[in-house]
Amino acid sequence: MSQDASAGQTPPPLRPLRTRRWVKVVLVVSVAFNLVVLGAIGGHFLKMGRGDRFMAGGDWAQSLNLIRTLPRERRRMIFDEFQSQREDLRRDRRAISDARSRVGEALRSGQPETYRRAFEDLANAEAKALRRFRILMADVASRLTEKERARLARHLQRMRGRH
Repeated sequence: MSQDASAGQTPPPLRPLRTRRWVKVVLVVSVAFNLVVLGAIGGHFLKMGRGDRFMAGGDWAQSLNLIRTLPRERRRMIFDEFQSQREDLRRDRRAISDARSRVGEALRSGQPETYRRAFEDLANAEAKALRRFRILMADVASRLTEKERARLARHLQRMRGRH
């Protein structure tokens, strides 16, 4: 009879499942580690994902932030200088991009002479673009005052340690 009497009663409530404290700690550490890794990867691609430092902006492009602090008329004069060279700079970037594509195709061909030539063409395109950009920056620097050039030099020296 004792079986019949207990058949109508509800069972006692179950105790809530207790997870061990170390499982929670491991979960938090795992999530934090994943966020750090994703942040590092994302930062790398944001900073360098568009190619070499020179073409992604590099030291000089960051230095243009200093030029933005100049009075409006002097800033306009310098930006006009860049504007006058804009098409040539764009053409240089396009030539580098095309040369990089040819390097990829040449590497897939598996022929050493083909990819050597493609790498040489890429080096020439990069050198031409960098030379044009450095000449432009020298022209810009010649328009700065002595104090402004000194500020730019300090800025470049600080940045050199970051790369």
